[in-house]
Amino acid sequence: MPVVTVDWWKGNGRSQRAELVAELTSSVARIAGCPQEAVTVIVRDVDPGYWGKGGVMADTLVSGSSPEDTEHPETVENADGPGDAFAAAVAGAASTAASGATP
Repeated sequence: MPVVTVDWWKGNGRSQRAELVAELTSSVARIAGCPQEAVTVIVRDVDPGYWGKGGVMADTLVSGSSPEDTEHPETVENADGPGDAFAAAVAGAASTAASGATP
């Protein structure tokens, strides 16, 4: 009986959760060779204030803080939503690290 737990940012709608559950259930059942009824998917909404990656707190990016308040301000302005802002910030941090530059 596979159990899949997904942590993602708070704010995704019920239809998004339903689609995620359906897709994960289908894939896990196929790969594990078990009936879909045996697959459990748990979706946990996490407030961006409790989420960070690459040294960047997600709520800082989501709040639209001024560039002086963020470690990677260049990524916040071009993002479409909270997930995009954070992904862009992490990508910016990785790019900066790869180039050897100091943020």
